[in-house]
Amino acid sequence: MSGRVVEVAYKCHCMQKEEVLHLAERQSDEDIAFWMTNVVQASIYLDHRNRSPLCRAQSMEYAKIHLPENADFIGQAPKVM
Repeated sequence: MSGRVVEVAYKCHCMQKEEVLHLAERQSDEDIAFWMTNVVQASIYLDHRNRSPLCRAQSMEYAKIHLPENADFIGQAPKVM
C-alpha cells in the first residue's frame, strides 16, 4: 500500500451536514468492486454507526468520491507533480 489517501464525502438523511473521510487509495490493479465494498462502504458504515448509532435509515443521501484532475482511475489519490 502506498499510504496515499482519497477523500470520500457522504451524507445520511439523519445528518445535518456531510462528513469527509480520508481512505486508502485504490491500487491500479485492485478491483473497483472489491475496493468499493471493503474500503469505501465499510468505512462509511463504521463512521456513520459511530456518529449516529440510533439511525435506522436504509439508505444515505449520497456518497462522493473525489476524482483529482490528474487521476487515471476512480479511487486514485492525487498525483504529486
